[in-house]
Amino acid sequence: YFLWCFCQILRNANLPVHPAIRMHNVTSTADMLAAATAYFENADAAIFAAAVTDYAVADPKSEKLPKSDRITLELSATADIAAMLGGAKGKAQICVGFALETDDGLQKAQQKLRAKNLDAIVLNDPASLAGDDGTYTYITAAETKRWGKLTKAVCGRRIIERLAIALQSR
Repeated sequence: YFLWCFCQILRNANLPVHPAIRMHNVTSTADMLAAATAYFENADAAIFAAAVTDYAVADPKSEKLPKSDRITLELSATADIAAMLGGAKGKAQICVGFALETDDGLQKAQQKLRAKNLDAIVLNDPASLAGDDGTYTYITAAETKRWGKLTKAVCGRRIIERLAIALQSR
């Protein structure tokens, strides 16, 4: 038997919340990192479903910029929460991430798995962003399972099932 305590940290989401889930709404990558870090040390597992954003404006302005025919914005990379927390995980913790790729997906997902010190990564296609389903591949250091086209709910259940098996074996 497992006692599951879920903490969901979301950005700009208006979703129904189950009473057993602690919900934290955040507005920035820094807010999400702070909230995730607060819970991570005592977590048995973490699923990093998506980044808030990969880039942010490097030098944000508080005033309106004058209109022009063309404007160039400089962007800076934001913190990679999955990589930061995956790199800090303890031996008993399990971390699962996602990789959305448009080309060389399997190779890039395997690189992310290693670079972020994840136990598993779910490769998904861009079509999954706007829809209720997508094409998914579950990747660990030991195996690659092509799940094919699934609803997001079925994909989520499969991830939780694999996570439960991994937690039982630790």
